[in-house]
Amino acid sequence: MRTLIPSCLSLLALGLTAAIAPAQVAFDTFPADGQLYPRDAQDQALAAVAGRVTEAGWDRARVVLLADGVQTHEQTAPLQYTNGEAPFAFQVPLIAGLIDYQVELQLIGNGAQQQVGLAQYLCCGDVFLVNGQSNANAGDAWDENRANDLQSRWIRSWGTTSVVPNQLPKFMKWFIADGENDSPRGAVGAWSLALASQIVKRAEVPVAILNGSVGATPIHWHMRVDTNPGDLGTIYGRLLWRAEHAGLRQHARAMFWYQGEANGGPSAANYGAQFDRLIEDWHKDFPALEKVYLMQVRQGCGVDGQSDIYEVQRQIAQRHPEVQLMSTTALPAHDGCHFYTGGYRTLAAHLTRLVARDFYQRPFGPAIEPPDVLAASRASIAGDLLRVELDAAAVGMVIEPGAQAD
Repeated sequence: MRTLIPSCLSLLALGLTAAIAPAQVAFDTFPADGQLYPRDAQDQALAAVAGRVTEAGWDRARVVLLADGVQTHEQTAPLQYTNGEAPFAFQVPLIAGLIDYQVELQLIGNGAQQQVGLAQYLCCGDVFLVNGQSNANAGDAWDENRANDLQSRWIRSWGTTSVVPNQLPKFMKWFIADGENDSPRGAVGAWSLALASQIVKRAEVPVAILNGSVGATPIHWHMRVDTNPGDLGTIYGRLLWRAEHAGLRQHARAMFWYQGEANGGPSAANYGAQFDRLIEDWHKDFPALEKVYLMQVRQGCGVDGQSDIYEVQRQIAQRHPEVQLMSTTALPAHDGCHFYTGGYRTLAAHLTRLVARDFYQRPFGPAIEPPDVLAASRASIAGDLLRVELDAAAVGMVIEPGAQAD
């Protein structure tokens, strides 16, 4: 396996020394250490390098691209000075894949050459968003210290999950994604990291995840403030702000939504209408969104067996063709509210099958969706038999002994 990150560099940060322009250069845009560029339909991205040379005597600007330490691309442009400044602009192509890129900017003149910009550990891949409450946060509630066993230099995040608005500008960097969620820097949660690790393994593409979840939050806390969508005092605004500043907002391919326990009581009646507004706003602010994976909550953590939230969430998936429901009812290692690491990894495995089908043309067979009920009726005059008709996802499903007691 190639070594991308020097052993002396903390796993929490891909690069704490972002490129700093010397006095003779003013950058308008330049890659950040560790930046993931979202790939386009041609499996590539363009890294912009632009600015102004403010010191006379330089004839040309040159940008050099290294892929896994080998130079693969070079562009040179003449410098023309006006009022003591010479602008430059380059678009550097990055191909998607498990490739470590490095971009250098050089100035050439009077027989001299000087490096004036350097960005390391760049890559090109896919972007996903996660939001909801504590099971979306998916921290290490039982101190198992296992989530980061799956940590990878190819799974990244940007910024902080802090809910304190003035903390966000302090963490405007790229980080290796953290699954333990005990640090506000680059935290994505256990099952998000496990899901991303499977994408990296199966599709061989880097992944960026932004997780904006906040524990114990009802759905109305997640709504958009239409007069100020990027309000840092809101859950919605903080995720939107991070996505915008990371250069990911217009490229997020899917939203993973695990929330509803806080609406397990009477507020379930309004949940569907609120989610309809929320998904409409997501499409406005994240225009590349193709899928929404909705985790259907289970009993516990404030949700009883008579709650309407199960049916409300099921109907959401029927109204919105881009919504894919994922049941959490049979996940193992449930503590009555959250999950041990094994439960979160099982959820990630279920989601991986769907994501592989939807985005990576890697089908796992027909029975990868949770079964849905098409109809239910009494099967006897006495009412002691119930007929339940299920969709094709139920093929091969076995009714365990004792299930009728439920």
